[in-house]
Amino acid sequence: MPTFKPQLADDEIYHIYNRGIDGKIVFPKNEYYERFIQGLGLFNTADPVNIKDVVVNSSNPGIRSQGRGGERLVDVGLFNLRPTHYHLLLRQVVPNGISLFMQKIGTGFTTFYNLKNKRSGPLFQGAFRAKLVDKDRYLKHLFAYIALNSLDNDMPEWRDGGITDRKKAEELLINAKWSNFGSLFKNDKRFNGVVNEDFVKEFFDSHSELKEFVLSWGVAEADLIKEITAG
Repeated sequence: MPTFKPQLADDEIYHIYNRGIDGKIVFPKNEYYERFIQGLGLFNTADPVNIKDVVVNSSNPGIRSQGRGGERLVDVGLFNLRPTHYHLLLRQVVPNGISLFMQKIGTGFTTFYNLKNKRSGPLFQGAFRAKLVDKDRYLKHLFAYIALNSLDNDMPEWRDGGITDRKKAEELLINAKWSNFGSLFKNDKRFNGVVNEDFVKEFFDSHSELKEFVLSWGVAEADLIKEITAG
């Protein structure tokens, strides 16, 4: 899978994925999720960032702990953090933007994790995996797939193309704490400065259309997603 070496293309959208080495839980507590999300905003710049200056804001992990200057590297469209892995939907804005962004994210979060747990060495399985999303139809399915990862604990049958209880699924998705999907439907400002709010509007006419598309997940979508995801 692609890591830092391949040249990812500007203005293209990629599914970015990685998991903890040997299935390690990389987000054991809220502060780990918050730190990673804050990094999505803080490290999205070509300028260097002093990791020591980063302070986790538990009430709003999206708020940067210091002013971010410089040219942004990527547009963040969607993210979902799970205990052992993460999914990101990114558009590269500048040459080598995704690789530099992910290098900063990986280094910053691994340093934080290792200091907290008095360990050393890598935390994730290599750098990251990247899959180009080259068709709008695929992108819509990827929005759904990344959001639906939040159902893994309570409704794992979604992975086989079966959402048996739409009301329950909607409630779980809207209230998933470590994905920005739910914030699209609420007056939730937690992820200001992290996510490009116009990203989803390029592919769905409304948030209601997006929600309906996600909740209509079926067997055909489950089969297709195996071909278009990074992991």
